[in-house]
Amino acid sequence: MAAKPLYVIFTQDCEQLMDDSLHGGPEEWGISQRSVTGFADALEENGLRATFFIVAQTAAAQPALYWDLEKRGFELGLHIHPQDTGLGYTDYLGGHTFEEQVQMFDTVADQWADAIGKRPTNFRGGNFSANDSTYPALVATGFTHGSVSSPGRQYDKAKAVWQGAVPYAHYAHKANRLFPGDLDFYEIPLTCDQVRRRAPHLPMELRIEGGDGDTHRQTIRQAWADMAEYDDDQPRIIMPFTHNTHFYEDTAGEKRQAFDAIVDEINIIAKEEGYEVVGGTIGSVYAAVEGVSN
Repeated sequence: MAAKPLYVIFTQDCEQLMDDSLHGGPEEWGISQRSVTGFADALEENGLRATFFIVAQTAAAQPALYWDLEKRGFELGLHIHPQDTGLGYTDYLGGHTFEEQVQMFDTVADQWADAIGKRPTNFRGGNFSANDSTYPALVATGFTHGSVSSPGRQYDKAKAVWQGAVPYAHYAHKANRLFPGDLDFYEIPLTCDQVRRRAPHLPMELRIEGGDGDTHRQTIRQAWADMAEYDDDQPRIIMPFTHNTHFYEDTAGEKRQAFDAIVDEINIIAKEEGYEVVGGTIGSVYAAVEGVSN
């Protein structure tokens, strides 16, 4: 009998420059390029792929970098911090109505498309901010899949409230962001430890720069234990994330060692449990679930 797949989807949020970002970004574009390229190279060395969530300004500043990533088999998606769009928004994504989000998504997706050459269909909001209008607004503007949620996050200031959200991949609900539904948007949550917390408002998320190897190994083990509660038909997925401000090409570097610890622990669990590690993107897993080629 063939081993069941354990999908591993690394993600990177690619922010604009620090001076133009409410929550920070790279100090200059060379840092962003080094971070993105080193991350992609480390993934390829391990037979893995990633989805890169890119704000429109970063896509416009470095389009060739992202075109190359897509040619190498990585996926590109849209990332939004509303206050940083230059469109006059003063609140986090979860503070906006359905109509405001539709207008925002359409405008920023067009800007992103001007740089990349096509409209994005994959989405993650900044700070994992969202409300019950977000998934319907995404569907209304042509998005089909993404990673919008961080189950257990209770970041009230950023309007990122995910306490009680289901921690497994699912189709979104038209009226309640926390539960599965029948919207044509496939959500893959960030991998989180639902027992430990990194801060009062944050679960222990599988954020590469958010801990050392031991921390990440515990997060992966707890997330795997939580998967035992899933329906057998639910795909097993582990999704870490990082930002374009950290370097991964130096194997002795702190962030690369944390990355390597994550990869090693995933491989150990897969061997122990009889799963096959399948490196992919959000889009490739969505395609597998839909039963279509990606």
